[in-house]
Amino acid sequence: GVTMPSPEAAAAIVVPIVIPLMVFAGFFLSAKTVPDWLLWLKYLSWLYYSNEMALINQWEDVTSLDCNQVGNGTCYHTGNDIID
Repeated sequence: GVTMPSPEAAAAIVVPIVIPLMVFAGFFLSAKTVPDWLLWLKYLSWLYYSNEMALINQWEDVTSLDCNQVGNGTCYHTGNDIID
């Protein structure tokens, strides 16, 4: 914002910076699917930390989940299963 000469220039630079931060933050890709040599990028993203905090806050104390597995879906039994 402040370092850019115009709002248009700021908008043009934000997209190539924020989109990779969103991709590697865990919103769109699981850490298990990201190549090891790119995994470090998640630590640059403030979105990664906020996503992790929300995930832990939501699921940490859940000890039992009902599972009506449909098809080949994954069945989670506790909140820690979801966090992991």
